[in-house]
Amino acid sequence: MAAEWLQDFYEVVSSTAMFDKEGSIYYFKQNGKTRELYKNKKLIYKFDGYFGKVVDIVDGDIYFIANSKSGSTLYKYSDQKLFRSSSYDNIVDAIIIDNNNALTVTINEDGYKVSKISLENKIGDISLDEIIQNSDNFSFKKVDHKLYLETKKYNELSNLEFSMLYPSYSYDSKEGSSYYFNALFTDPVIFNMLNIYAYKQDDEKVVGATYTNERYIPFDISVASIKDKNKAIYQRDYEISFDIYGPLYKKGRYLLDLHGKYKLDSDHKDKNLAILSLNHIYKESYPLASYDKTLSDLKVLTKEDRGNIGYAINYNFTKQLFSSSYIQGNLQHLNSNIDQLGSHKGVKVVNHILEYDKDDINSLIEGVDDDFYTKSISSYTIGLSKSFDISRYFYYFPLSLKGESLFINYSSYDMKFDTKDIDMTQKIIGVRFDTLFLHKIPLPITIKYIENDRSLDDYKVSFNLGFEF
Repeated sequence: MAAEWLQDFYEVVSSTAMFDKEGSIYYFKQNGKTRELYKNKKLIYKFDGYFGKVVDIVDGDIYFIANSKSGSTLYKYSDQKLFRSSSYDNIVDAIIIDNNNALTVTINEDGYKVSKISLENKIGDISLDEIIQNSDNFSFKKVDHKLYLETKKYNELSNLEFSMLYPSYSYDSKEGSSYYFNALFTDPVIFNMLNIYAYKQDDEKVVGATYTNERYIPFDISVASIKDKNKAIYQRDYEISFDIYGPLYKKGRYLLDLHGKYKLDSDHKDKNLAILSLNHIYKESYPLASYDKTLSDLKVLTKEDRGNIGYAINYNFTKQLFSSSYIQGNLQHLNSNIDQLGSHKGVKVVNHILEYDKDDINSLIEGVDDDFYTKSISSYTIGLSKSFDISRYFYYFPLSLKGESLFINYSSYDMKFDTKDIDMTQKIIGVRFDTLFLHKIPLPITIKYIENDRSLDDYKVSFNLGFEF
């Protein structure tokens, strides 16, 4: 019922909105050169101008700030008439105390000032007359127009600043512990970003950096150094990739973009990947929700590697059902045209998210015992999740609980090898706790129970802990 009520009043507005005691909502919209005042989507008053905001509603009288001949002032709209409530021309905000007094915020020569004023009831007039350029009409000090601000061309690289630190820890009952460290630097305009990372997984240690620039044509360059105790002689001890991308269409929640990528992969010294992908995304999400309300994500790509042509079709979707309950799913088909497996060619199946992120045509199956290659893989995943708003905050204990969610999914895989085909199923049950460390730092905790019918073990448990500051 509440959702339907909000949808009835959903509107694109040009000012802040304000409720009265009866639940009616007031706001301004801009229509060309006209400022329009609305009550519950109904136009009740309009005037020539580009500025106006509602500041208070008292006994049906609407108080708002708008243009005056020499600045901005406080007005009252009552009984279909407009009254000017103050003779001051430097009012930028106000709140009504009673029928005769108001608390106002004004701009003076020394800055902002909060004052109590007496309300007036003069017939108002809002116009677009040019402000007379005469210092007598203002409370500001005279300005020396010969003064100028020295400027220089903005350089996004020299303006990089530290933005975020994101360390995380994960434990797998089969693979053991993994550590991940990520430091992000960005400039104030977010034209470019530098991501420095390091992680340890099994006997592999990786240190790398990714530089992203989106000022003109978006691109990113990644370089990583790899140390592995079990490294084979045919493997590289580094990775380098270059990715160029850009939106072909973007409107509202819709995005269609194209990616072109070239990568020197560490799996094999001769493995150089050329990838072209097309992505179409529709996404509706809200800041406090655990999951997207609606997500439709379709990705189509092709890959060339040492004469081997592969392609992939991957579709993810999420839809809110009711009461913070969601259904999620994935459909994918990854294919390679190789005649015989070998030399790290084909479609790679990995069991860890860090390995999955390395290649656009990898398939993540968390329950398998080890990574391997296949000629093709087709799969579907269906899942349900439910988020709860059970929270607990403490005064002195350093860890507080914001919310939690339960999730379960079922996956089925069909894989083709040289001499046989293999079917595989996997079930995952998990819980996620959204906690706060020291009342400020987000600290998500995720625990999963995973069963895979092709694994040597009956099940495995994974634990992930990560935070950002």
